[in-house]
Amino acid sequence: PPAVHIPIMAMTSWYDAQILMMMPLIFAGLIVMIGGMGVYFSTAFKKTSTAVMFTIGTMLVVWLFLPLMILWGTGFRSYGHDNIGTQLFFDSNPAVQVWAAVDGSYQYHNKYYDWSITPSSDNERDLRRYDWFAGPLDGIGSFFYLLFFASVDVLIGVLFLLRSALRLGRRRF
Repeated sequence: PPAVHIPIMAMTSWYDAQILMMMPLIFAGLIVMIGGMGVYFSTAFKKTSTAVMFTIGTMLVVWLFLPLMILWGTGFRSYGHDNIGTQLFFDSNPAVQVWAAVDGSYQYHNKYYDWSITPSSDNERDLRRYDWFAGPLDGIGSFFYLLFFASVDVLIGVLFLLRSALRLGRRRF
């Protein structure tokens, strides 16, 4: 599980320590959003199984089906480097966020232990590069980029919870 794997890899210097701040951001926003979505669908449908299917189905459509349709529509040649909306859409995907955080932390390890690179003030910033669809960022920039997406996820989750509270208030048991 990531909760065990990532801290061990960070402690052994395989990953940059900044990943220990990035992963909780990714998962905390997801937990609030998926929880809010689940509560909303459980107030919208009488059966729990229907609510679970709609919650999982919504996540699959947004995070799997729509990105594949965008890639298929562009012929798998380009994923919209020139379109900021497409870049933000792909970067908001939690799988992309985890990939960028882990890959950037692991790149730091590989570049740091590459004996052809000598750590200096000139190339130290290049050693901490996180690749996003919107472009490369350093560790601090990636942290705030993830903080933005986590904030949006929390906002969506809270809106789902508020909407479910309104639905629950009108419907008496």
